[in-house]
This record gives sequence, C-alpha cells and structure tokens, in this order.
Amino acid sequence: MTTTMPEMETVVKLRDAQRIPTKVIIGGAAVTEKFAKEIGADAYAKDAMETAEYIKTLQREPF
Repeated sequence: MTTTMPEMETVVKLRDAQRIPTKVIIGGAAVTEKFAKEIGADAYAKDAMETAEYIKTLQREPF
C-alpha cells in the first residue's frame, strides 16, 4: 500500500538512529528496488518467496 511507504522510511531511520542491529527488507506491489535503496532499506523483495531466499543468504553470513 502506498500509504505505508513513508512509514517504511521512518522504520529505517529509527533503526539507524538507535543502532539496532537488524536488517530491513521491504517489498510488495507498491514499492520498488529503487525506493528501497532511496530510503536505506537493506533489501527489496518482490514477494514472500524472494524474502525467504534473501533471509537464507543472511543465515550463511557471520553476524
């Protein structure tokens, strides 16, 4: 939903300001990979399956 897009940026900013060690993945029909990069999200996924695949790659990385 396009109405949630400003809140996605708010979440990223709060995470960064409070130095919370977590990844932010956004996605869905209303957003794009370009938007994810613009707001500082760690990743964009077009759907739940792509999100799951991205998370699998994170599990292989040291924290």
